[in-house]
Amino acid sequence: MAYGLKIYGQHGILQIDNTYENLTLGVKREITLKGGNDGSPSWGETGASTSINADWSTDISFFAYTSTTWMKRGNKSIFQPLNQSAGKCVLYGFGTNKVEWFPSPYGILVKNQAGNAVFKSTWAICRVIDVFNLSFTEYWSYNVPSGKTYAIAFGGGRDQYNAVNDEMEGYSHYFRTAGSKIEISYLVGSWWFRDNDEQSYTAKEFPLSIIIIDVTNY
Repeated sequence: MAYGLKIYGQHGILQIDNTYENLTLGVKREITLKGGNDGSPSWGETGASTSINADWSTDISFFAYTSTTWMKRGNKSIFQPLNQSAGKCVLYGFGTNKVEWFPSPYGILVKNQAGNAVFKSTWAICRVIDVFNLSFTEYWSYNVPSGKTYAIAFGGGRDQYNAVNDEMEGYSHYFRTAGSKIEISYLVGSWWFRDNDEQSYTAKEFPLSIIIIDVTNY
């Protein structure tokens, strides 16, 4: 091809070109996380869980979050560690359904060779700021610049169950985006009175996969 377009952000990551279709924001939803614990102190507890009403378009394939309290995402629920306060989570779902979030008679439109729109300035595109793949760590943080709102897409981590005296304690990785930091921490999410033959074990072990998304003014 004799011509083309490539636009990079100040972080050096390619944001726009005339080949790849940008993922765009298809749904934004604020979710109240109730805090506290589920279960009973008489036999065992888990951190609170909150169901997600996933009634959005099937083209939504990538999710990022901000959250004022520690959380992790399940298939249809959001889970908190033990003994957490209530908080707010904002879900950002990105896909290929082109929603006009910023309607205007003026703007920038980029098309590919086939004439299909791959970028439009009235869309809320998925602005990737940073990507990390980390080995196990109990704590990790990322500084958010003043005036910016960054969300995190997070996967992997370790699920481990430890035998402690007469209890089993379940640990997982959780994240939050409170203040000027995005944080990941390895926290207790459950406990129960263990049977005599229950021992410590690791149920899941994957690298921490982290994508930072700029959702400022979205």
